[in-house]
Amino acid sequence: AGGAATRRPDPEPPPQPAIEACPAGPEAPVPPPTPAVPLSGAPRGARVADVARSQAGVPYRYGGNAPEVGFDCSGLAQWAYRQVGVSIPRTAREQRGVGRPVAPEALAPGDLLFFDGKGGGGLHVGLHSGPETMVHSPKTGEVVREERLAGGWVRRLLEARRVIDD
Repeated sequence: AGGAATRRPDPEPPPQPAIEACPAGPEAPVPPPTPAVPLSGAPRGARVADVARSQAGVPYRYGGNAPEVGFDCSGLAQWAYRQVGVSIPRTAREQRGVGRPVAPEALAPGDLLFFDGKGGGGLHVGLHSGPETMVHSPKTGEVVREERLAGGWVRRLLEARRVIDD
């Protein structure tokens, strides 16, 4: 009964969801629009963008909403707003119901940018961070980053919404 020991195959890793953008979330009713938050004092919209930018390099994680575990797109947006004392919903679909619409030529730092998700038809959200830039958590295998709003992103932009009026 000699011979080489039989090696067990390595266990299969759990399947990763095949997504190109943030999950649309459960099929729950969309909450009524929330009015923009009036501000007196420091520009919190710019602080939201700075807080999100500070997470550059944190890995994308489906369902993630904290630096310790990683972020999906809507988790990053929710977390950044929370850091400046503003509560927004968890999913991109729900976030699209807060604040008020803003024309692309009137964007300010901290505005939420909603994009058509490639492939699966989902919804992706980023945070406007400066002239022609956004901060977002793109997809599995990538990290939070700031990038230019050019080419494909501009073509996929569905809507921009202002949650904080500075």
